[in-house]
Amino acid sequence: MRFIKKWNVFDFKLNSLLFVIALLYLSQLQGQLNCNQIISQANDQYRYGEFTILKESLKRCTKPGRNNSDQNRINAHGYLALIAIAEDADAVALDNIEKTLDIDFDFTFEPGQQNIIYRNLLALQKRKLKKDKNFIVSISRKEEDIETIPNAFEIITASEIEDRGYMDLIDLLSDLPGFEISKTYSVLYANVYQMGYRQTNTERTLFMIDGVEENDLWLNWAFLSRQYPLSNIKQVEIIYGPASTIYGSGAFVGTINIVTYSDGEKPGREKDGFNKSKMYYRGSLSGGSFNTKDFDFTLGSANDDDSKVNFQISGRYFTSDEHDMSSLPFHNYDSDDFDSRFKYDHFTHPVSLATELPTNYANYTESVNDTLVLNALGNQMALALDKAAYNRNVNGSPMGFSNHSENMFIGARLDFKNFALGFRTWKRTEGFNTLYQDIFVAPSRNGTVWSPENQTLFITYSNALSENLNISILTTFKSHKLGRQSNRVDFKPLANPSTSFTLAHVLNMFNDGYNPAVENSDYENHGWANKFYFYQALQGRGDARIYYEKNNIQFTFGGDYRIKSTQGDYLYVNTKDTFFSSPTAYSNSLDGINIQSTGTNPNVPDGNNMFLVKNYGAYLQSGYNLKNKIFLNAGIRFDVHQTRTSYDLKSLSPRLGVVYKQGEKLFKLNYSSGFQAASLFTRYSTGGGRVVNTEGFLPEKINYIDVSILGKSLKSALNWQFTGFGYQVRNAIELGETAEGKNQFINIDGTYNIYGAMASVSYGKKNLRVNLNGTYFSTPTERLQTTDKEIKDVAAYRANLGITYKYEAGNTFFVQSNLRANYVGSKSVLVDDLVNFNPAEYPGGLVSIPQYVVLNGNFILGHKAFPNVKLGITTNNILNATYYHPGVRSASGYFDLFENSADVNSDYSQWYSQSAVAKNPVKSLQRPRYFIFKLLFDF
Repeated sequence: MRFIKKWNVFDFKLNSLLFVIALLYLSQLQGQLNCNQIISQANDQYRYGEFTILKESLKRCTKPGRNNSDQNRINAHGYLALIAIAEDADAVALDNIEKTLDIDFDFTFEPGQQNIIYRNLLALQKRKLKKDKNFIVSISRKEEDIETIPNAFEIITASEIEDRGYMDLIDLLSDLPGFEISKTYSVLYANVYQMGYRQTNTERTLFMIDGVEENDLWLNWAFLSRQYPLSNIKQVEIIYGPASTIYGSGAFVGTINIVTYSDGEKPGREKDGFNKSKMYYRGSLSGGSFNTKDFDFTLGSANDDDSKVNFQISGRYFTSDEHDMSSLPFHNYDSDDFDSRFKYDHFTHPVSLATELPTNYANYTESVNDTLVLNALGNQMALALDKAAYNRNVNGSPMGFSNHSENMFIGARLDFKNFALGFRTWKRTEGFNTLYQDIFVAPSRNGTVWSPENQTLFITYSNALSENLNISILTTFKSHKLGRQSNRVDFKPLANPSTSFTLAHVLNMFNDGYNPAVENSDYENHGWANKFYFYQALQGRGDARIYYEKNNIQFTFGGDYRIKSTQGDYLYVNTKDTFFSSPTAYSNSLDGINIQSTGTNPNVPDGNNMFLVKNYGAYLQSGYNLKNKIFLNAGIRFDVHQTRTSYDLKSLSPRLGVVYKQGEKLFKLNYSSGFQAASLFTRYSTGGGRVVNTEGFLPEKINYIDVSILGKSLKSALNWQFTGFGYQVRNAIELGETAEGKNQFINIDGTYNIYGAMASVSYGKKNLRVNLNGTYFSTPTERLQTTDKEIKDVAAYRANLGITYKYEAGNTFFVQSNLRANYVGSKSVLVDDLVNFNPAEYPGGLVSIPQYVVLNGNFILGHKAFPNVKLGITTNNILNATYYHPGVRSASGYFDLFENSADVNSDYSQWYSQSAVAKNPVKSLQRPRYFIFKLLFDF
């Protein structure tokens, strides 16, 4: 009986509980039905002005809940914003718009698009949030919150570029952690080595503008110089570590992506809330030390109406004589260097055949073991001929150090609805005589310049197919080539043992006296000669991506296809005519040189210098958000590389990332792998005395991992980020040497094992901003195998400090000043163990490039009556420090033309080839203190 009573009590309680649960479920269901009904009726109520009733109804539909969809909440906040606008309560409208963006940054609310004030407020709030949250697009080419991506990164904004007075991207990168920069003012203005990976050129970092690759199609080099305009840069995004999962070959140790202002956005600083003007102009006019001149501009429209077409035109023209390096023996162009070094004992002739020589041969020769050689007077005459040939005017200009540069860029784009169409073209013409010994190559004003050209046409399409599904398509057409100015002016003295001169030639030249303009066989191979180079590569590319995002899950799926037509080796034309009355006459003569049609290359069999290269790639990337605490990222990509009909590369590139958020702190773990296919230049070029590797190349492989900790404090005024990383490179491609002493690219044996750490701290409050960062790379002796051609010129420690302060001077002027310090530790450089040819300063083995500190500053002055025009003064190397960067291409070079004497070396031919021909300097002198004056425009 007692059991039955207990059961009845339990049954009653159970039924009561079920009844309560049912009521709760029905109430939630009713709430959902009510929200659906409220939203469906909201448009009519809004149109009829029933604001009070509608506001009360909508409030409960803004609350999150399992049975209240995100779209209901978005619509509720949208109508509340529209009501607030109608009631002139813009602050309330902005609050609702901000809450809508918190639900979904890319939300859809159709009624809002029909209200111009709503669209303007939405655009303003999006820009504000992007500025505050620093969205990044380089990871998956879709805007992502930096807190949810696992990669280590840096972002530099347009305002920071202006505040710090940067003149180019190299200045910008020099202030960031994780980079080793070597300014060489040569074929490449600077070599950029990301994550401590030292290569021959800048080709393991992928450089992009709005996700479109800029690396050269044939070389794979990134020509980071002064051609790129800074006025249209919204932000520069740096991603550390391989990004091959999305971009394929090229994104080996990291990426640099310039993000420009897009459709409807107005460059520059926000002034009056949201943009009222439909046109904008932003730019600068600069001039200063080294005869530097610079014009940089961006002009465009900023219509928020999707039915309107927006345009943007940007351009830059930069020219400079650069700093004078003639104080260095390597670049002084002094023919007195010949005196104690050049010999002419390679001119011999049998005594028995003396009748073949000019009748006065005995005045200049003597007999040694039945062989005629030049006597003391003959050696003196030969030396005088070489000096006279060296010191004359060449290509219209007198001989003397020069290393000028001229850079041009023009780009334009049209944006309408879901499409963007644009093009950009640039050309840089810069001296590259610092690459070689002054004995061997003439300076830039005498014709030695490198002039790559780049043309890109792009079409993009992006559209939201539904609330959760978005598609984007990118199509590009590119042409990369060398301009007709590209010339290396070589010196061919009588002292060169490898020339075809005979003793008879030399004696005839003695009798004629020096007259190099005479067209005869005695002179045609003596002195200066032009060698014009050419290459061209064409590429078409298609890239399609699908983004799907719902609730806490996101997928990116895509594929790309590239087809490239290019030559395998340089074409060139040799011309012996370097006698021109002026630089203009020489420049006009270039019109008659068509290297593309008449150029040859004896190292390449006929009909075997053109290549068709195809690349196929497919990838999948996904993300999962677990309660806004844990963010998981994973991806994989498969690539196939085909040269002609041979499938010579297949690669699989995975990545995995985890982000854990705890309050204001973020913990990130990132693993990624990547690959780098050997460029056509690496595989087939014979320039610079190289020979082709007939065995082919394995793709370089990298496995990379990093751990990052990020945080904020002091009400988000203080931000910090610490990253530790390590990676291993297999099949690294380096410039080696054959048994015959020729240069050759090879896959090295073994692996490169590199590790390091980066730290960044920033503080910003009111008018003060402080940035501090540092980098550590594992020491060179730990990270590289010992090889004959080993290069060890990466500093173990780097640190950068920047301080920006803004203030008002009285009631009329506003002032901002910036001071930056760069510290770079000492660098070990391996000089070849050729003791016979190295002076005491550079014995065989390791030498050191000393550490240095450089102080740079920028000052901007404006008047409140003219807020759109400001004056800027940039002073770099304020302390006028003397410091050096490692030399071009190979640090294992020579810094002077060394003595040649019998007690040092009796083999003159060996000395000449090792010391006088095509040798690179160990170090390159950097700029002394210099000033740049700017007028800044922002309308």
